[in-house]
Amino acid sequence: MDRTIRIAGEMQRALSEIIQFDMKDPRIPPVTGVTKVKLTKDLQFAKVYVSIFAAPEEKMQAIHCLAASEGFIRSMLGKRMIIRQLPRLTFRLDNSAEEGEAMSKRIDEVIRRDAEVMAGSGGADNKTGEAAESGETDETNEADETADAADAAGAARTAEASGTGEAPLEGAE
Repeated sequence: MDRTIRIAGEMQRALSEIIQFDMKDPRIPPVTGVTKVKLTKDLQFAKVYVSIFAAPEEKMQAIHCLAASEGFIRSMLGKRMIIRQLPRLTFRLDNSAEEGEAMSKRIDEVIRRDAEVMAGSGGADNKTGEAAESGETDETNEADETADAADAAGAARTAEASGTGEAPLEGAE
């Protein structure tokens, strides 16, 4: 594993603890987490992605507060991590949790609408409903019926040709 990735992971854990337990600023909501840390290869700079569950105004205020507290956070980070030089920290708001929740709500809404549409049709055409559930289409069903009819006609011709009037057993032509 790459050294910067290992250090970023350890830094993410330490920053989460610092923000959660060591910072006493009331402008930072209690539900604040570090979701990702991106370090440059030379370990001089770190982008810290923070997820904050609060109103949009409170989120921006918390990001500004974290940026203003960079010195304190770096000093606490220095006590928790043994690293030659601590990187400069830049805090970024991570909205991926909120975006994921919004997407989940959209999916639930589409599923609910589909269920209403299926319930509204009331199973008027049960055959097509069963075909839709099994993934078959009317064209597939028609092709199967045509193939079955062709097999039956071929068996009848074979029976007439043999003179017995009975259809031969499968595989015994």
